Amino acid sequence: MENVKVIIWGLGAMGGGMADMLLKKKGVDIVGVAGRGAKLGKSMYDYIKTPKGDRPDVIIGTPEEVIKKGAADVVLTCTDSFTRTAFDRLKFVLEQGINVVSSAEEMSYPQAQEPELAKQLDEIAK
Repeated sequence: MENVKVIIWGLGAMGGGMADMLLKKKGVDIVGVAGRGAKLGKSMYDYIKTPKGDRPDVIIGTPEEVIKKGAADVVLTCTDSFTRTAFDRLKFVLEQGINVVSSAEEMSYPQAQEPELAKQLDEIAK
């Protein structure tokens, strides 16, 4: 069985913690990190607690560089707390045909606060 290929979008406290956790798991490969600003072009390992060891380096790129059809099995978005602010990112990932998991608190039940956006995401995901 192949490892699950994961891209992390956002390498702040939440994304960095996710990266550290995933690197301890068997069956998971972090194949990309999408970020912005000063982190672009730098190693993911410069921003997390887990040492690189003998793992391949993961260089932080823009979402458009990193998140492409077939690049991963799932993208973890660790950028927003609210459905409305996460919507465009989630839509972008889904339009690439990649599954997405969001750390946005409202995404646990988006219909409660943003029923129209939840409906749009559901349609795109189908």
